Amino acid sequence: MKRYHFVEGLSCYWKGVRIREETRVKKIEKPYTPFSYRRSAVDAFERLFRLYRDSIIVLSYSSNGYPDRDELERLLRRYKADVTPTRSHTATLRHP
Repeated sequence: MKRYHFVEGLSCYWKGVRIREETRVKKIEKPYTPFSYRRSAVDAFERLFRLYRDSIIVLSYSSNGYPDRDELERLLRRYKADVTPTRSHTATLRHP
């Protein structure tokens, strides 16, 4: 997790997260997460989707991320019958 992100903000309201004000794009301190490493990311998403298979899942991804959009959708469809992908959304965050 490197930068402000809308979905992450909704999920935790930035409680306990230190924003690195000295960075141009307002990076946040990066905690360890298995989603951050190629060797563990696919398994981490698999476990996440399995754990929340009975919940509504909102997933945002980066176009240069891993796993890619198609792989994430394939993994999600293992646990959710109704998957509605959307594309090309751009978010802008302006700081005073």
